[in-house]
Amino acid sequence: MQFVISDPIPLSEEEAFTLMRDQMSTLVPYMPDTDSIEELSREEEGDVVKVVKRWQASPQSVPKALQKLITPELMSWRDHATWSSEQKSGTWELEAMTGGDLFSCSGVTAIKPHPQGALLEITVNLDIYPENLPGVPKLLAKTIRGQVEKFIGQILSDNMRQLAQSVTRYADSKR
Repeated sequence: MQFVISDPIPLSEEEAFTLMRDQMSTLVPYMPDTDSIEELSREEEGDVVKVVKRWQASPQSVPKALQKLITPELMSWRDHATWSSEQKSGTWELEAMTGGDLFSCSGVTAIKPHPQGALLEITVNLDIYPENLPGVPKLLAKTIRGQVEKFIGQILSDNMRQLAQSVTRYADSKR
């Protein structure tokens, strides 16, 4: 499944790019579904910066029907990103902290010019593997894979849209 989120944000391209690449953890207070973002490693080579971050989603963001299956450990992931200052974009891939092959998620975050400041555009490629989720029978997982992918895709899409809203709340708090 692929989807694109594209929202204007009230920052200049440079401010938005720096925030997304270098200061993401400052957005946590403005992100209701995120408990923490921790930078684990960083390598800089010219205009390219490689960053690995650990994200922890809030357990409150899990629908009640899934709370028995989705543990807090399943709600954390590593974000491996490679940012280009010249292109004002980053390619990224997410990795489950629990290990295992629960999902495949990669994409591109780009900062583009916009009359209101900048445009935050996030392209996401997502595949879910419910058959690898502990406690879910493999036959059931294969039958519901499409529905689970659509459901998780909607949650992820909403969360990505909330990212732009969080940037806006952050920018408003700085004025």
